[in-house]
Amino acid sequence: MMSTLYFGFELIATFSETFIILYAISCLFDSKFLRKKHLLYRIVSLIVIGSLTTVFNCMETLYKDVLDIAIIGVYIIVCFLLYKGNIFFRIVIPLLIMIIILIINITADVFISRLYDVSPEYLLESGSSLRLLSLFITKFLFFFTIQLLVRIVKKNDYDLKSDEWSGITLLFLISAIILFVAAEIQYNKIDDNLSMIVLTSGITAINVCVFILIKKIAVKNKQLTMLQVLNTQHEEQMKSLRSIELIYNSVKILKHDMKNEWLVVYNALQKGDTMRAEELLKKMINKTDSVFEETVKLSHSSINAIVNYKLNLAKQSGIYCTSMIQDDFDSFEEYDIVMLFANLMDNAIEASKEVENPRIDITITTKMNYLSIIIGNKIEKSVLQSNSSLETSKQNKEKHGLGIQSVKQIADKYYGMTDFYEQDNMFYADVMLKKKTPVLNSKLPFTN
Repeated sequence: MMSTLYFGFELIATFSETFIILYAISCLFDSKFLRKKHLLYRIVSLIVIGSLTTVFNCMETLYKDVLDIAIIGVYIIVCFLLYKGNIFFRIVIPLLIMIIILIINITADVFISRLYDVSPEYLLESGSSLRLLSLFITKFLFFFTIQLLVRIVKKNDYDLKSDEWSGITLLFLISAIILFVAAEIQYNKIDDNLSMIVLTSGITAINVCVFILIKKIAVKNKQLTMLQVLNTQHEEQMKSLRSIELIYNSVKILKHDMKNEWLVVYNALQKGDTMRAEELLKKMINKTDSVFEETVKLSHSSINAIVNYKLNLAKQSGIYCTSMIQDDFDSFEEYDIVMLFANLMDNAIEASKEVENPRIDITITTKMNYLSIIIGNKIEKSVLQSNSSLETSKQNKEKHGLGIQSVKQIADKYYGMTDFYEQDNMFYADVMLKKKTPVLNSKLPFTN
């Protein structure tokens, strides 16, 4: 009677495990069939796989590992017959689930055997109370882990190349072999040289595969970062073009309005109404100043436009600005100076919105053979102390926080350097760009 009860518990555990695996697969893939038909096929799959697993577990054979692999094959077949989706996932997911089961079983059995001071193989004996405890714990942990896996996989969209899929598949396969060997050592006390060679070789192979994958991911991340920076530069360029267009339209409107206003002033003077004429002239002067003020005049039109636009933008935001700019940009591409200045000014203006009596100091001079661009903004508390890497505080980090990277790339292009420091309640961005050397230019051409 007791043996029948224990067998019943074993049967429940086996079918529970099968149900959880089929449940995970159904959550991760879309069915090929309608709901009722799909439910029928799932029930049939549960009965068939659960029965096969029970029979295989009762068999005493040297080919136990082969039977376990056969069960995995059955799950893969079910994935292809009942579900649609990525071929790679339909092969790997059953394998990954079985690896998770093996890890949970080994970990739980080791913990229980150490806790109760019994051998691990004792937990495999049918009729043991600790065996029932092990079954309960492992199935609970398995269900919890599967729920977590389903959430993680469902929230992500994977787009990898064929060689990357192959590398990940190889990692899963090697991991499965290592776990099978580890299970044999754990439960059957096998400690021969072959098993140790398999474990060592497998771990070495995993490390090699991981190194290759990390190298590929690093290259891909670098390319992605470059693309994001270029996209940021493009957005900044479009922003500058729109600002120039806005200034142009404002000037056109101002020109049109001034013509009419001058007529009103002229009529007022003809009538001798000097007070009215003076009042109108004051309004015209204030209106002119509010549209656009050319604070500095530089020889390069694009640089001149962006510098004056950013200065006017800061002024409209209530920020007091000082500027000392030496017109010496011949050694550099205008586009690079425009992007560099625009990014630094945007950061300074953004940071100035959070302080009282904001201030921005701009200094562009030539030092030795370098163009020095220093832009400082007033701060009320240290920025570098809490954010030394100058990461963006905005939620969408993929679209924001690339300005500093763009600045560093431009500095690298001209063999320069960047430095960020704080002094006297001011945060400074200091960029040095190396200029062309005319004397050595014929022998050592400057490379952009």
